[in-house]
Amino acid sequence: MAPFTVIQNEDPFILFISSPTIGTQAQGQYGLRRRRLTLSSSTIQKRGSPGAAISKQLRASQQSGKRTRSPSAQLRAELESAVSGIASAKGHEEALRILFVPYPDVKDIAEETHLAIDASNTSDRFLARYPMYDAENMSMIQQELGKGFASHGMTSTKPYYEIPILHQGVVTMQHLSHSFNRDVTFRSWEWLQAQLKVVTARPKCSSTAKIRYPQPRKTPTHPRKAQQHALFSDSNIPCIIFLHWTVDPGPSTAEINAIYATIATIQSSRPGQLFRAFPSHSELTRETSKIPDIQALDAIASLSPPNYTYRPQTCFTHGERAHDMTRCPLRGHRQIIMKRTRSCGGDHVEYIDGDTALPRHRPSPPYRWFAQSYEPSFSLFGEFRVYITASPSPGHPRVLRGREGRVRHTVVTEWVRGHDPGAMYARAATALDFRAPDVRPLGLADLHAFALYIYDRLRSREDWREQFESLEMGVRLDVGVGTEGGKGEKKEEKGKEEEKKGKEKEKKRFFVNEVTRFYGADYFSQHTLGTPQQEVCWAFAEAVDGYFGAEKGGG
Repeated sequence: MAPFTVIQNEDPFILFISSPTIGTQAQGQYGLRRRRLTLSSSTIQKRGSPGAAISKQLRASQQSGKRTRSPSAQLRAELESAVSGIASAKGHEEALRILFVPYPDVKDIAEETHLAIDASNTSDRFLARYPMYDAENMSMIQQELGKGFASHGMTSTKPYYEIPILHQGVVTMQHLSHSFNRDVTFRSWEWLQAQLKVVTARPKCSSTAKIRYPQPRKTPTHPRKAQQHALFSDSNIPCIIFLHWTVDPGPSTAEINAIYATIATIQSSRPGQLFRAFPSHSELTRETSKIPDIQALDAIASLSPPNYTYRPQTCFTHGERAHDMTRCPLRGHRQIIMKRTRSCGGDHVEYIDGDTALPRHRPSPPYRWFAQSYEPSFSLFGEFRVYITASPSPGHPRVLRGREGRVRHTVVTEWVRGHDPGAMYARAATALDFRAPDVRPLGLADLHAFALYIYDRLRSREDWREQFESLEMGVRLDVGVGTEGGKGEKKEEKGKEEEKKGKEKEKKRFFVNEVTRFYGADYFSQHTLGTPQQEVCWAFAEAVDGYFGAEKGGG
């Protein structure tokens, strides 16, 4: 490796806060700017080659293994083209930095396949193009963020050798660094809390209301933790703070509110300077509540063409004591689903059948329960996950804000019965999935057209900046299949002839079950993408780079 040179740490940067669930205490700043590696708040080291030597065990164990092919050859080509230009990349004109501060999802990423990306079934030539798998890089990420983001494990293709495994968020951020020449620095969640505490303790903040931070799960002990970083002490540094986690509940509401309050305090002291949080507090609050998203989807359906009007019925007061059953839209339904705000996957979802499908008070503040009509296709077939990113489309007058949606990947998931609520199967969607009786006669092209239509309508809303700003980069739409025209879910009895006529009138319709923000979505890369398993990460990195590039210097 080439000798290191010290570079002044004075560039403006974007601060991303990613949030996965439990991490080890961070030990030193780590980051990448093109071919630079930030080791502390005052030094940056320059890497001589992006393809540094990888572990001898990994080199000695390259074996062929059968894995699912990527559904997008075009996206694969784009990924290969991007990484091939790493070595020849020039200076980054924006000179922005990205501070990736994750709140861990898991204790060891090697044990979580839905979020993990590994280097199995790869060659030395491949590894040389991906410096993220360099042994030194893996060690630095693990030291700073913990094994929840960088670990080693074994797969069926390499049963006797450990392979590097990274969290999808780390891979996305490293593509933002290597493929798009952004400065990326990795820091722990505890480090951020410590920095913000110093901000609130400064004399110039004494005139504002005192912000109380919850006691951190692990008290920082490293000497550098108590030092104020230039990001918070230098008012000339523009910054975007990105909070991210893929499991709800992640950080406590008190933690989140304290962080946003401090950021607002800093922002108010820097008029005209780019300093903000991403996602915005309003989007984060509405997203975790779920109810505003459902109301937005209902409003879109009410103004859509007939093929796109189907929506599950929702009762927003079903879990409240003051619920009025006489006006309940679910009155007479045999089966309903109870859901809770700030929930994830199958957690806090209850299936209620028969005469028990009555309002039930759920006193669980600050959370709220609501009910939706039961959709049999979720248990009979599964759910589609459609990954969309925004791509620049200059010169097209009908394209909103110069960017249009593009489907990057489509996955089918099924819940695993008899296991914990979060257990599911995942596979890349194929034409065979649309031969299932619960989906037919709808097709893959119909699914993509529907998903892009909803995506455009969400971006077209007047409240897009407050509620759907992250869709300017991308989204994962979770899509179910409903039956329009049939009333079989009602209690009323029907004769066989009437039931037969009803079935003849039934039509299959797609509907969006949930708008999952890209920074909080599982990518299922290990199960649904072939080597290098990074197409979705790269696509979102490209979209993030494009959006923040357009926003540079703005608020």
